Amino acid sequence: MIVMFDELKGMLNGSESFLDLDDDAIIDSALETEIFLMALREECESEAEYDRIVTEGATELELYGLIHEADIVTEAKKNIVRLNKQANINMVEKRTAIRMAEKDNSPLYRAYSKGRQLMIASRLKIYEKYGSKAKTVARKVISNSRRRARAMKSDSGKAVSEKMDRASNK
Repeated sequence: MIVMFDELKGMLNGSESFLDLDDDAIIDSALETEIFLMALREECESEAEYDRIVTEGATELELYGLIHEADIVTEAKKNIVRLNKQANINMVEKRTAIRMAEKDNSPLYRAYSKGRQLMIASRLKIYEKYGSKAKTVARKVISNSRRRARAMKSDSGKAVSEKMDRASNK
């Protein structure tokens, strides 16, 4: 794929994807970032290692086109830390409410249960229809991220490159 300077500048700004995919495979730089970060998180030994790599190298990861925007990564981390305690409380309260409705054999629970079954069935159909294409796209993103990470010269770049090598060999 030959890329002109203006196209490259646009790609680094997140307007296009670096991937050369079929016309029917739609992927944007935000999805590429999400796939890359999920693969990186999976390959890290601990959450602390992942945080260190991402927060220390966020700007460099953005410059090399591995992530869409460095600000998103650091901002998301701030939000996760701030919401964790309340999120756990909300989760327990909601689970308790659903169990109480189930125990009372409420018509609301029956509607909830039916809707959930439909959601799960639809999700399985989506996985069946788009699963192989999604697998191909994810592998291309990881492979592309691996190539870009090799160009990074910093310690975090080397760590990212090693992690992407492992992720691409799975």
